[in-house]
Amino acid sequence: MPLLKIQTNQMPAEERVDAILQRWTSLLSRELEKSESFIMVALEENANMAFGGTREPLAYAELKSLGLPADRTSALSAALCEHIAEDLGVEMNRVYIEFSAPERSHWGWNGKTFG
Repeated sequence: MPLLKIQTNQMPAEERVDAILQRWTSLLSRELEKSESFIMVALEENANMAFGGTREPLAYAELKSLGLPADRTSALSAALCEHIAEDLGVEMNRVYIEFSAPERSHWGWNGKTFG
């Protein structure tokens, strides 16, 4: 159910990508208390992006999850920014994160929806 999508103008070494994706999956599983088997992580690297008029390292992340608790977004923002800084070399003040909690009927999987 949870989907973390990260777009960045950075290009991590290919041999690190699997470890980065697994690390973010584990983070979401722990923070959202959801099974890793339902978590999807997408990393779109080397994108043409600018923030504040510069192409210095940056990232944009979207976290969508059914029942995403609003009182957890601050902690999630801190954890995600830390991981992005460590794994992609993007300073935390150059990361935007969008959180959303779609209605169950607006999230599909396995040929049906959750609502």
